[in-house]
Amino acid sequence: MDPSELPYLSFLIRLWQVGRDNESVWRITVESPQTREHWNFTSLEALTAFLQANMDKSAHPEKEN
Repeated sequence: MDPSELPYLSFLIRLWQVGRDNESVWRITVESPQTREHWNFTSLEALTAFLQANMDKSAHPEKEN
């Protein structure tokens, strides 16, 4: 397979803390440079699930609806 035909994903991931001391939590924003779409997450687990789903969809496009 030609390398240019291989699936490729690109995301800009921003992470920042909100709150103070023991009350602080992380926030996550993911942006697609291609479409400028944004997704927001409040946990690493949700971000990981999002990335895994996109990897699966990209690797197996025939499974899309």
